[in-house]
Order: sequence, then C-alpha cells, then structure tokens
Amino acid sequence: EVRRTSKFQALITRMRKHFMKRGARGIHGLATIFRQMDSFDGNRKLDKAEFIDGLQKFGLDVSRDEAEQLLKAYDRNNDGVISYDEFIRGMRGSLNSRRLKLVMKAFKKLDKTGDGVITVEDMRGVFSAKHHPKVISGEMKEDDALEIFVNSFDGPKTKDARVHLDEFEDYYSNISSSIDDDEYFVRMMEKVWNIEEYEYEG
Repeated sequence: EVRRTSKFQALITRMRKHFMKRGARGIHGLATIFRQMDSFDGNRKLDKAEFIDGLQKFGLDVSRDEAEQLLKAYDRNNDGVISYDEFIRGMRGSLNSRRLKLVMKAFKKLDKTGDGVITVEDMRGVFSAKHHPKVISGEMKEDDALEIFVNSFDGPKTKDARVHLDEFEDYYSNISSSIDDDEYFVRMMEKVWNIEEYEYEG
C-alpha cells in the first residue's frame, strides 16, 4: 500500500506544509483550480496530466515519481484518473467534532427556510461583507461581495447562488485545514456568523 511508505508520508507532509503557508485559502484555492480544470465534463475527476498541471498552477511542484505515487494512492479504480474530492479530503483531514458543531450551527442559522439549502437571501442580514477590502474602497457593494462569496461554492459552469450543507461543510473543512488552533476557528465562526458556541438554547 503506497500510502504507508515513508517516502509517500514525506511527500504528503511537504504538501501539507505548502497548504499551511498559503493560509485560509490554501486547500480551497487548489480545489477551485481543480474545479476549473474539470469544467469539460464535470465528473470531479482528473487524469494524471491535468492533476499535475493543477498542482503546478497552485505552485506545488511534484516530480514524475511523486505524481505516480499520488495517482496510485488516490486512483481507487486503477482507471488512470483521480477523484479530486477524495484527494482534497485526504490532504486536509476532517473537521473535528467541536468545529463541525459550529459549522452546523452557522448553517442552521442561515437556512431560514429549513430546506437544507442556503441562498443569497438567506445570508443577507447575517453575513457581513462590510470588512471586505473592495467594499471598504468603494469598488464593490456589500451585496456584490455576498454574491461572490456564495458563488465561490459553485463550479465554473454552475452559478446557481445556492449552497447545500455538504458544500458548506467542505468549504469550512478547507479553511479549517490551515488553522491549528480550535479557539481561533471557533472565534472566527462566532464573529463571521454572529453565533455563540455555548449559547443557551431553551
């Protein structure tokens, strides 16, 4: 099993350090690049050439040998393609239970209609874009910044301005991967969505 070799573990450690250096947009940035490359058929899979190209566009150079290792590890069907969702999940890890509860709480607050989908309308009045640099400079209105935020969950062809729970969770799993400190993640979620971790729910 390629994932158990020390060579592979060293490669993954190096890649994770690179993501950490890129900050909150690290893994999310790579996921966006992969989504754009997958715009042809939208099957959320990439062949080896596309996969390597995506990593290089992100600024992560991998050798041919390293690319082969990654392909072997993440090509479950041995059909020469990688599910980039599985790769991203493997790189970032999952939300721990404390963080997941906050993400779920934020989603529940936003999903005013309780239909499991967030829209721009749901977010209006809850999500504050007033600290966005382009809103401060006057280049953009708050509503525009809000729409850009919602559309960042979509693929290159689907701009439906709707966010499902799994997309919301994925987004914050990507952000979470670059934040070591639980307290920092909790405070960030509380501030952005105006929620409290331990508020009384009577």
